[in-house]
Amino acid sequence: VFDVIKSAGATPDETILIGDSDIDVCTGKNAGVRTVGATYGFGDLEALRASEPDLMVDDLGQLLTHPWFC
Repeated sequence: VFDVIKSAGATPDETILIGDSDIDVCTGKNAGVRTVGATYGFGDLEALRASEPDLMVDDLGQLLTHPWFC
């Protein structure tokens, strides 16, 4: 994750990791970025919730009105 952020010329504060599993959320937290749990993916929903992402969405369209993206 750090290499991707760096190669994009971004910082952790400017980065959001969106994933459907607890591993995705843990990876984002370890990288110091905000995390979004996507409930519609293949990951285990209870494990995703237990990983406590910063935000949970049922549809990526929900992000269009979230303050992080406005």
